[in-house]
Amino acid sequence: MLRFVASLCLVATFAGAQQVLIAGNERRAAVAATVDGLVLPAGQLTLVELLEAVAGFLCRSYLYDFDALGRADDLRLSRALALDATGAEEVLLAALAARGFLALPIDEPRGIFQVIDLGTPQRSVPVPPLPWRTAEEIERRPRLRELVLTALPIDNVDAAVLANAMRDFYSLQGAWHPGVPTATAVGPRLLLLYGFRDQLAPAIAAVRQLDRLAGPSATTTPAAAAADHAAMRRRLDALEREVADLRARVAERR
Repeated sequence: MLRFVASLCLVATFAGAQQVLIAGNERRAAVAATVDGLVLPAGQLTLVELLEAVAGFLCRSYLYDFDALGRADDLRLSRALALDATGAEEVLLAALAARGFLALPIDEPRGIFQVIDLGTPQRSVPVPPLPWRTAEEIERRPRLRELVLTALPIDNVDAAVLANAMRDFYSLQGAWHPGVPTATAVGPRLLLLYGFRDQLAPAIAAVRQLDRLAGPSATTTPAAAAADHAAMRRRLDALEREVADLRARVAERR
């Protein structure tokens, strides 16, 4: 059964105020939006309850299959968590991904998302495309469990060599399934990357470091490069003189 959670923006407006998002029960206290952020109490929280609480806190709307999410394992917290907007999104997407779901934007500027079950073909509702993020956007939020596509330009290393090495590394995770990172060379100087942001962030950092190591030193100035060239030329001239002198001595002995 598909359900659409259309939420109002619920924020505390004065010190000590709070808005109950999910009522308490025998398993836990209420989930509330307070001046400290979204407060998830210690205890047991269903995935549906977490989704609806985060939707209310972030002023978002989610289209999801209530029955599918209802069968997912509950979230169990040993202590209460107070989350800001960034933390609330990270916790929700991590909980969804751990249970085989992901949230894709349908209309991101308006805050409308669709929850996809990675283990079930989506036939009743069209699946939105994966969001495109720049490498810089991924690096700014390296803990977000969001499935994305990105492109990474490189300057010194052949993109095909890097892509093959990355595919070999990711193959250690076993047979490919949705979410396992992939890398594809688009020409000699561009990588196309697919995967969760929290997996791509360290991969992007590693590729950039390898690219820097393969290229000229970033700290070498033109003047320093010219001085290095002149010193090398002097060393070569001295070596040529030594070789010429050695040849002359050998000729004299003969």
